[in-house]
Amino acid sequence: SLIRKKKYGGNMSDKKIITYEMTGSPKESGFKTKSELIEYLKGKGYVKDDLSREGAGAVPEHVCDILITDSYSSSSNKMQKAKKMGITIKTYQDLLKELE
Repeated sequence: SLIRKKKYGGNMSDKKIITYEMTGSPKESGFKTKSELIEYLKGKGYVKDDLSREGAGAVPEHVCDILITDSYSSSSNKMQKAKKMGITIKTYQDLLKELE
């Protein structure tokens, strides 16, 4: 499930938190840098995470829920890993449309 309750920011929160990793550039979706997009997504309940189970990221015991990419045809290592692991893949544009 993409929805988990977890301790975040010191308070137990019922807010739905979705974790994600990024590959490629968000420029075509209107964000100059990944940092700008991370800030925007934070306000929507999205938390930057990663694709490893090595204790990194916001939820150390989980890999991210979504990989955000600039192209569904990307052949980056992150894309290959996400496909292998069955992680949802969305383009920056598709995700931002859903959040409007």
